[in-house]
Amino acid sequence: MDLIKKNIHMNRDKCKSSMSLTLDNDINVPDIKPDISYIIREQGEIKMEEAKVSGGKALLSGSLYVNILYVTNDFGEKLEHMSGKIDFNEVVSMPDVCDGDNVYVKTELEDITTRLINSRKISVNAILKMNVSADELFDEQAAVAVVSENLVVTRETTNTITELALCKKDTFRIKEEVSVAGGRDSIREILYQDVFLYETELRMLDNRLSLKGEMGIYILYYGAEGDRINSYETTVNFDGVTDCNGCDETMIPEVHIAINTKDIQVKADEDGEDRILDIEVVLGLDMKVYREEEITFIADMYCLDGKLTPIYSETMFDNLVVRNNSKARINDVIKIEENKAPILQMSGITATPKIDMQTIKDDGIELEGVIEVDMLYFAEDDKGIIAGYKGMIPFTHFVEARGIEKDCVFDIVPQVSQINETVINQKEVDFKIGVSFDTIVFNKVKCNIITDYKIEDFDREDRKASIIGYIVKDGDTLWDVAKKFYVTKEKIMEINELESENIKQGDKLLICK
Repeated sequence: MDLIKKNIHMNRDKCKSSMSLTLDNDINVPDIKPDISYIIREQGEIKMEEAKVSGGKALLSGSLYVNILYVTNDFGEKLEHMSGKIDFNEVVSMPDVCDGDNVYVKTELEDITTRLINSRKISVNAILKMNVSADELFDEQAAVAVVSENLVVTRETTNTITELALCKKDTFRIKEEVSVAGGRDSIREILYQDVFLYETELRMLDNRLSLKGEMGIYILYYGAEGDRINSYETTVNFDGVTDCNGCDETMIPEVHIAINTKDIQVKADEDGEDRILDIEVVLGLDMKVYREEEITFIADMYCLDGKLTPIYSETMFDNLVVRNNSKARINDVIKIEENKAPILQMSGITATPKIDMQTIKDDGIELEGVIEVDMLYFAEDDKGIIAGYKGMIPFTHFVEARGIEKDCVFDIVPQVSQINETVINQKEVDFKIGVSFDTIVFNKVKCNIITDYKIEDFDREDRKASIIGYIVKDGDTLWDVAKKFYVTKEKIMEINELESENIKQGDKLLICK
């Protein structure tokens, strides 16, 4: 007798841990840069360099890259930009994790502030949030059919399983050229640059994943003549594919996208003017692709001419509850503090949505959080023509997820899709920000699957009577009765002239072995 087994490829969470890491370090102004008079804007970017497991602990190492836009007093008030790096190493206890397990780290810069110690040194205080998870890939083999010379009776059950079809990390390179229009000054020197992602659209194809989206590009620069500061902001569309061997368009992608590297260089156009922005961005893709499949398992079995004992294994299968992308339009006014320079004209804006609380409700997930708005603007001020300000816009949003339960696991990735601002007056700006919430929800289904069996010959006790009367007990099913006496359900129904398999407590059945 042989069991025909179905191999199911799955991903199992082993351990999760969250922590906040505070970095408090000083960075020095590079020798080639002039002294700092005051800081306009600071930005931080976390780059994880290594995450590995050893002895029940996750060893994390990475760096916080700090970009600072400042005003110098050297040769008059001028804008300058500098960068610094703060390395960190952290150990996270993960006792259930084994050497070789996959470790994933999701990082978030909760806060960054800078303080001028002196004209050549800056104090940086940053709070990093890290969600560390470890999982393992494994295969479960479940019996789906029997090939036997014995008279084997099986009972089957069908489950919808969400199987892991692909799990890998990849990169996606974007290379574009953008021309600064002729009505603007050509570029002598870029003072500050930023690249950020808007909403990205993902779609599975045969053996490929399609990525389509939009990048925001922002630069501050000195024009070709004089010290006039200019800003230029545009968007760049990208569209391409990456390999996903073995996948097809019916599958479901879950992809976390981050900007690994970004670079903007200036090139001359056909007229010899430096107006071409040569943009190169590398996106990091953390990819999982799922396949939904209905699988019919053998739930139970017995033998008519022998004692067959199935051997069970308890396992957990993922079942996709919902995959959606909901939209929210968040509107609020940010008021600039009185001690800040008044606004003449907006220049560059970045918005970062952050979810602080996620609560499972009936048929959905309630979110609470803030959008951090970081803006640069031309100011009406004696100290300079560029100023910066950071503000917060609170939001609540309900993600519809019909069928969600308290013990479901889910992942929500917020992403800005649109930013519109209107300057109300010199101290107030009205923002309308579109945000998408890419959501995937799984239910963990506990299941007993047959992985093996034992079979023995009947003993004398099993065969001592050929005709038996049986009174149905509470909870009995026709399958239970048939299995107990090594007969088929159909035989019991035929002898007792039953029209259906429904039986109830107290029914009297005649069993003919």
